[in-house]
Amino acid sequence: MRIVNTLFRHNVYSGLHELFKAVAGKAGCEYIICDDVEHGHIRIGGNPFISRFNYVAGGRPLKLQRGDIVITRSIFNTSQPFRYRLRGMRFFIAEESWGEKPLKRRLYKVLGRTLFRNTPFISQTPKVSALFDELGVRYFYSPPFLKPAFVMEPGKHVLYVARMELVKKPELVIELAKMLPQEKFVIVGSLGRQDIRDRIKKEAESLPNVEYMENLPYEKLLGLYGSAKVLILPTLSDPIGYCVAEALSKATPVITTTYAGTADFLKKEWVLGTFEPVAWKKRIEGIAGNQRKSRIEARECFMRNNLELGGPYFQVLVERIAAYLSPQKAR
Repeated sequence: MRIVNTLFRHNVYSGLHELFKAVAGKAGCEYIICDDVEHGHIRIGGNPFISRFNYVAGGRPLKLQRGDIVITRSIFNTSQPFRYRLRGMRFFIAEESWGEKPLKRRLYKVLGRTLFRNTPFISQTPKVSALFDELGVRYFYSPPFLKPAFVMEPGKHVLYVARMELVKKPELVIELAKMLPQEKFVIVGSLGRQDIRDRIKKEAESLPNVEYMENLPYEKLLGLYGSAKVLILPTLSDPIGYCVAEALSKATPVITTTYAGTADFLKKEWVLGTFEPVAWKKRIEGIAGNQRKSRIEARECFMRNNLELGGPYFQVLVERIAAYLSPQKAR
């Protein structure tokens, strides 16, 4: 038996990679993680090999076998789950969407109880778990596990980390920097729309208290989380909101919106249902004015939500999934 992970090699899935690597060790089977070649698929003549079920691992083509157990993405992101079902393969679906749109909820209600009723889903946030509980979908809850490296010293800046897209509200960060000239703001932009990146970068460079960065090594980004007074994520759409978990792993408090999947990890006072700048300004001032207390609260949020990679809940989850994959279960 092999466990084949076809998810992206993206930080947001790093906890799932570690989880199933541990599961494979517990179950005594081989663990294979696919390369990020066109999202895990090799392309020939411009066409992905999805129909032939060929993937790339270790730089070489990998053909799935009937006895493999595959970890794949949402039914809203890829056709793979439907293909695996037709082939009678065993697989897990790692879901991000928490049914924020009525159509998705209706589709889950139908597909989760029919075509995929015997398929285990992986929920990464409490919002997705609540959706699955409501619909009666079988799932394992695997939050974005991270190794904690708590920083209890006072922070130096207000941090914003996001793709440069309209739904991430980068213009609000610029407005807040103007309203709080005494605070240093660090904007870490990546990908997204080039026109938005160019505009925000230009506006940031015109303000003395704003520093704009791009394409940072991950270790440097983690350092920015640790040295921040607070992370702000004013988003209109973020199924997971992985940066929230990253900040909490450094005991850095976070202010975000109800639209972030990880908002449930936070204190209620840190989650806003508005993009009114004055409300955000007050929350930033409140946290920046009591950093010691806020860091302690952020650390408690991390531990209370079982986000520790290798921690007690992680170990329990490894045992549960390994038991589910046992030969007796397979029969």
